[in-house]
Amino acid sequence: MTRLELFWASLVLPSFAGTEHGFRMREGDVDYLDGLARFMRAAGVKARLGVRFAFFLAVTAPLWLGGKMSGFSSLSRSERGELLNRMSSHRVFIVRELSLLLKLIACMALFRSTEARERSGYDGDDEPRL
Repeated sequence: MTRLELFWASLVLPSFAGTEHGFRMREGDVDYLDGLARFMRAAGVKARLGVRFAFFLAVTAPLWLGGKMSGFSSLSRSERGELLNRMSSHRVFIVRELSLLLKLIACMALFRSTEARERSGYDGDDEPRL
């Protein structure tokens, strides 16, 4: 991936766990770029192309989805999360699916983190700690 795409990934992937409610991760707890690199090494050509296009859609979403003349990086983490949420329920199928692909990559990176699994109760803890 190019440096620009890695920059996009560093903005987009943490935004799936960036809203003010629900499960949140602290800055630096998850290595999203490592998770992305692992995914890209195992993915086929079509999947890698899809990921690249998905990042492009996500970072341009403030313009085509939000109607704002601002960049994705200028939004707060919460605003980014809400925008990605809107993409995941978009009326156009490919937008929904590419958003889901990015969310899948973010989830795989999240659950490689021991702290994330402990806080979520994923490994069978009786009480999740949000």
